[in-house]
Amino acid sequence: MNTSTFLGREVSKLSLSLSLSLSLLFLIIGNLTFSFSQNTEEYLFEIKDGYELDVVTKTVNPDQTILLNMANSSLATILNSKTLYNFKKAFPTSVTPKLQRVYIITALEGSTFNEFNSKPEIENHFKLNDVDILTDSTPSISPTPND
Repeated sequence: MNTSTFLGREVSKLSLSLSLSLSLLFLIIGNLTFSFSQNTEEYLFEIKDGYELDVVTKTVNPDQTILLNMANSSLATILNSKTLYNFKKAFPTSVTPKLQRVYIITALEGSTFNEFNSKPEIENHFKLNDVDILTDSTPSISPTPND
């Protein structure tokens, strides 16, 4: 047998083996990422004037969910009863007091915050995906058909 033919076959086998190994590795990583990812939704809520939350501390659990601690313990109890992944001010650099009282919650998909309806400190709340926000760059909509 010719040495160059033998080496060519071995290189070809090694290349095929490496290609299969890499494909299998990417397949495993892709499946793990898909199986451990959580579907989340974002909710916006506004605190009424006079009910500011002041300092809110977050504790991150090993599963990346969070627990909140704040002076308003009844609101913290409601929030901590949900599977939360993030809690932040919607407009952290705003100087407007109203915007400083607006927060965004990232929660497990399908979470509901109906308890907010009976809380006197909650001015407004809604799921962000349910609201169309019109900006200056939004195309105008004509009320008459263009036949």
